[in-house]
Amino acid sequence: MKKINLIKYILIGIVIIYQFILLRNFFSCWDFKSDFHFSSYGLRLKIEGEINNDVGIPFIIVRFFHNKINFFILDIFKRWIFFWDLPFLLSHLSIIGVFGLLAGAWYLFEAVIKKEIKSDLFLFIYIVFFPFLEIIFSPKLPFLIKICLMLIPRQLFALSGLWKFLTRNKKGVLIVIGLIFISIFGQRFFINEFKNFCAE
Repeated sequence: MKKINLIKYILIGIVIIYQFILLRNFFSCWDFKSDFHFSSYGLRLKIEGEINNDVGIPFIIVRFFHNKINFFILDIFKRWIFFWDLPFLLSHLSIIGVFGLLAGAWYLFEAVIKKEIKSDLFLFIYIVFFPFLEIIFSPKLPFLIKICLMLIPRQLFALSGLWKFLTRNKKGVLIVIGLIFISIFGQRFFINEFKNFCAE
C-alpha cells in the first residue's frame, strides 16, 4: 500500500516538473496577444461594419440587434473562450494537465451535487472568472505576475483533479503513466504553441 502511494506521489511530482517546464516557455513573452483583450475601438468598428452590411433593413431593427450591449457581451465571451481553447490549455497544461482539469471539474461537480463544499470550489470559481479581469481591464502588470495569477492556479486545480483520480481509481496509476508518456512524446507537436498566444 505504501509502495503504491509512493508511486502516486512520484507521478504527481513528474507532472509538476513537466508543467513548470511548459510554463517557462511563457517567460519569454511580454503579454498575451490582442485576441485576449477587449478593445472599445475594435468593437465600435465591428458594430459599424455590421450596420453598414444590413442594407434595406429598417434602422430601428438594425440598431436593436446591433447595439453596444449585445456586441460587448458577445465580444467578451468570445475572448473568454480563447482562454479555454484546447491549444492554449495544452501550451501550459499538456495532455495530462487537461485530463486533470476535466477530472477536477467532474469530482467538484459530484461534490456540489452532494452539497459538499470543497476548497476546490473557490479555486474553480477563481480560474473561471479571473480571465475576465485580463480581458476587460488588461492590467499593466509584469507578465510573470499574470502567469502566476492566471496559469499556475489552473495547474494547481489540474493537479488536484489528477490526485483525486489517482486515489479513487484502481487503474488510475496505469492510466496516468500512459497519459504522462503521451504528453511528453506528443507535446513536441505543440512545443512552440505558446508563441501563438504571445504579443509580438
